[in-house]
Amino acid sequence: EPELLREDVAAIEALYLNSGFLDIRVNESIDIDPQTAAVKVNIHLEEGPQTRVAQVDLEGLSPVPQAELRQELRLGPGEPYNEFALDEDKSRLTARISPQGYPHVDVQSEVLISKDRTQADIRHMLTPGPQVKVGDVFFSGNFRTRYGFMQREMGLAANDDFALRSV
Repeated sequence: EPELLREDVAAIEALYLNSGFLDIRVNESIDIDPQTAAVKVNIHLEEGPQTRVAQVDLEGLSPVPQAELRQELRLGPGEPYNEFALDEDKSRLTARISPQGYPHVDVQSEVLISKDRTQADIRHMLTPGPQVKVGDVFFSGNFRTRYGFMQREMGLAANDDFALRSV
């Protein structure tokens, strides 16, 4: 089936991309023997150089120590570089900083790949934005539950760091 072959080729490309082979080329050809109707599938790979992370820099102010932020990163020195892991790292950094009262945190990442395409330097620029504290918490509706119980269960009190996940 041509569709199954296309899916297999796409899976091979994804495997190589995730392993740091940014210049992977996959070509397929099909040979059919007219006498036996045997099908031979040829897959030709040109992987090119593997790109590995050389260094990762975190720049900007953060309420979370750099050592803790680095533990969140999937891409570190020596790891194969890939765009999917970079996007995941940006999301992880945002998720680690945001609950500290910085719901407007912005993480921008820049990647510099060497000319021979064997090394990638990553720079994450962190802009936490303004710190946000919880103000008053209001409940509305037709409740029979006591207000104090609702406040306690909410888990947020006035002047706590605002964490969108808690709301």
